[in-house]
Amino acid sequence: MIRNFLNRLGKLRGLRLRELAEVAAHKTGQVFRAAVQYLRVCAVRRFAPRLFPPPRFFGLDGRARFFSLDDWRGSNRLASALANECGMGVEEIRRDADRYCEHVFDLLGSGPVELEGPVDWHKDFKSGARWAPRYFRRIKEIELNDASDIKVPWELSRFYQAVPLGVAYWVTGDEKYAREFVAQTGNWIESNPPYHGVNWHCAMEVAIRSINWIWGYYFFRHSRHLNPDVQSRIASSLAVHGEYIWNNLEFDKRILGGRYVRHNGNHFLSDLVGLIYLGLVLPGARAKQWLTWAVDELDREMQIQVLSDGAHWELSPAYHRLVLELVLPAVILCSQNDIVVPGTLRRACEMMCEYTMHFLKPDGRCPLVRDADDGRVCHFDKAEYRDHRHLLALAGVFLGREDFVRRAGRVSGEILWMLGPAGITRGKAMAGPAQELASRAFPDAGFYVLRDGEQLHVFVNCADIGMKGTYGGHAHNDCLGFELYYGGTTFISDCGTFNYSGDPAGRNAFRATASHNTARVDGLEINRFSERALFGMENDARPKVLDWRTEPHFDYLRAEHFGYTRLPAPVIHRRSFLLDRASQCLILEDHFRGSGRHLFELFFHFLPGIEVELVSELKFQAKACGSTLLLDFAGTGNWAARLERGWVSERYGTKEPAWKLVLSSRQIVTASLTTAIHFGEGLKLKWSGGDLERTRTAALKMCAELVQ
Repeated sequence: MIRNFLNRLGKLRGLRLRELAEVAAHKTGQVFRAAVQYLRVCAVRRFAPRLFPPPRFFGLDGRARFFSLDDWRGSNRLASALANECGMGVEEIRRDADRYCEHVFDLLGSGPVELEGPVDWHKDFKSGARWAPRYFRRIKEIELNDASDIKVPWELSRFYQAVPLGVAYWVTGDEKYAREFVAQTGNWIESNPPYHGVNWHCAMEVAIRSINWIWGYYFFRHSRHLNPDVQSRIASSLAVHGEYIWNNLEFDKRILGGRYVRHNGNHFLSDLVGLIYLGLVLPGARAKQWLTWAVDELDREMQIQVLSDGAHWELSPAYHRLVLELVLPAVILCSQNDIVVPGTLRRACEMMCEYTMHFLKPDGRCPLVRDADDGRVCHFDKAEYRDHRHLLALAGVFLGREDFVRRAGRVSGEILWMLGPAGITRGKAMAGPAQELASRAFPDAGFYVLRDGEQLHVFVNCADIGMKGTYGGHAHNDCLGFELYYGGTTFISDCGTFNYSGDPAGRNAFRATASHNTARVDGLEINRFSERALFGMENDARPKVLDWRTEPHFDYLRAEHFGYTRLPAPVIHRRSFLLDRASQCLILEDHFRGSGRHLFELFFHFLPGIEVELVSELKFQAKACGSTLLLDFAGTGNWAARLERGWVSERYGTKEPAWKLVLSSRQIVTASLTTAIHFGEGLKLKWSGGDLERTRTAALKMCAELVQ
C-alpha cells in the first residue's frame, strides 16, 4: 500500500502548477461529493426524509417514442416475423418466458437453476455467498479467500428477463407474463433500498438494469397489471436509478505523459447510455439535463475510446461488442426522438462495426481473445453468445450499409423491435450474397486478420495491454498469439476467461502466457501481474510490428515484443506469419535473440472437440468436422513436443478439457522454431510425398526476400 502511494506521488513530479491544481480539485471533489451523498442518503433521508424526499413520478413520459414497439402493437404479422426472421417460434418464446415465471435462471455458467420462493437479489446462488444490504460504498467487490462472485447477483439484477417476458406477452397475450414482471420488479424495489446493497455498488449495473426495466415498462404498459400505482412505483425507482448514476459516474482521470487526462472504459459509457435512456423517458427538467449532457459526453468519450481503426481501446472483442450494444441503440433511440446526434458519434459506431465485420470468423463468432464475461445489454433473440452478427444487421439497416447486412446474413431481434416492420423491409431489400473479405490490418489496435476467402481466418494479436498501453484491466498475456479457423471450425484457439473473482487462481491461470498461443521464456509471464490484482498487468511487452504486407497470393506479418528484456539475460521474441494462399500453408517463424541460456516453450491450444494426434517426430495432425490441419515443426537445437490436456473456456464460468501442444527447448540464444500449418484439399497426398519440405523451403525463401 505504501509503495503504491509513493508511486502515485511520484507521478505528480514534473506536472505544471495548473495541472497540479486540476488533480487536487478532481480528487477533492470526489471526496466531497461522496461525503455529501453519504450524509444525504444515510442521515438526512433517514432522520428527516421531508428535507430530501425521494423523487416521485406518475409514470414515464408518454410523448417519448420508445424504438418501434408501437409499430407492432395490434399487428398480426408479429408472430410470423419472429418465427421467419428471428427463428423464434411461439412455443419457444413461451417456454423461455415460462422459465422466468418459475424463477429458473441460467447465468454465468450456472446451468438452469430454480430459485425457490422470492428471489434473493443479494445472493450469489452459485457459491451461496450473500452480501448484506449495507451502504453501497461499504460493499467489498472482490473477496480472494472464497468462491463468491459479485457478478452473479449483478447479472441477476440486470433483469435480462424483462425482454423475453415482454415478447411472450405480446405474442400470446397471456397476462401471467405481465404479472411476473410486475412481481419481480416490485420485489426487487422492496428488497433493494436505494444506495444500499450489492446491486447499488456499481453504476454500470444500475444503468443496464434501468434499460431493461424501461423495455419491460413499454412492453407491459397497456396491461391491467401495470396499473397507475405500479407505473408510478417503477418510474419513481427509475428516477432514483438516474439520480444514483448521475452522482456516481465511473469517470476517471490519470496522469499520463505529464498530463492529467480522461481515462475511462466501458463502465463510464454504460453510465452515459443509462442516463440517455432515463433522460428520454422520464418527465421533468432534471431528466432532460441528464439527456443533453450525456449525449454530448458520450460523443466526447467515444472519440477517445474508439481507436482510429474502429477497435474499442480496451482491446477485448467481447467488450467491444458490449460497447456497441450500448451505444448504437442509444444513437437510434435519440434519432427517433429528434435528438441531435453528432455525426462523429454515428461515425464511431460505423467504424466499430467495420472492425467487427473483419474480426468475426466466417461462422459469425468472435475470437476468444482477452476477457469475456458474457456481458450483454438486452436479450432479443437466441443467437449464440459469441455470434456478433446481430450488430452488423442492426447497423447495416440503420446506417444504410449493405455490406454489413449481407455479412450478417439474417434479420436480428434488434432490427425487429428497434426499427420495426419498416426495418425488416429495408433489411430484406439489402440482403444478398456477402462480398468476400480480404485480409486486413488494424494497426492502432494491434490486431491483424489473415484470410483465404471464407475457408481460412487467422486472427493475430500484436496488441498492447489496452488503453494505449496504460491499463490492462481486461488484458491477457497473449502477445504475438493467434487463433486459426479453417473449413467451418476453429482449430487453434485462445483459452478464454473462465472466471473473475469467483476463482482467483483460475482467473490468473486463464490470463497467463501458458493459456495462449504464443511463447514463454523461463516459465515467466510476458507481462507481469499480481495474483491478488485480478484486473491489470504491467505493459512489459510493448509490441512492435516490423512488417505487414498483403498481396493476392500471400500475407506477411512480422512483429516482436520486449516482455523478456527485463530478465538478467534479456530476450526479444520475434514472430513472423506468412500465409501462402497458393500452397495453402501458414508458416510461423519464432526467433529468440538476446543473451544467455533459457527455457523456451511454445503453446498451441485446440478447441474442445478437435482431435490431435502425433504422426511422426515433430509432426501432428488435427481433425474436426471433416477438415484437417497438418502441423510440422523444425528448429535450431533440440526441440521436444508433448501433447497434453488443457482447458478452454468458451463461456464465463465454464471450462472444457481440450488438447494442448507444447514445444520446448532449453538452449543458448539465438534460438528459432519454424511451424508449418497446412490446410486445404489433398493433405494426405501432400503429407505422404515430398511436397511438405519443398513448401516450407519455398515459403521461407519468400519470407527472407520480404525481410530483405
